[in-house]
Amino acid sequence: EILKIKKRKMESRLQEKLEAGQFYDYEQLVKTLFFKYKLGKKGKGKMEDLMRKAMSDLSNAGQKDLVVDILEIYFVEHVKKVKDFGAVDDYLVELCSYAMQ
Repeated sequence: EILKIKKRKMESRLQEKLEAGQFYDYEQLVKTLFFKYKLGKKGKGKMEDLMRKAMSDLSNAGQKDLVVDILEIYFVEHVKKVKDFGAVDDYLVELCSYAMQ
């Protein structure tokens, strides 16, 4: 129950940063959550959802540099360390599509 409350609080903080146009702060919060989910036992799905949402939000806001930063963090901290590249291929292609829009 406490974890659900914390998750909602973080999601609302992300939304607040986005709505206020505080895109750098938004990106920093995404990075924090990325590592939190990456280190969690069941965080892979949450991590992927977070990356997808962040890249979509930043792309829609015209923040290409930050979209690329998010993609870089995902690639350097996750894709390069995964043994089965086939498992990340489709998801990585999807994320790259946000950077190429």
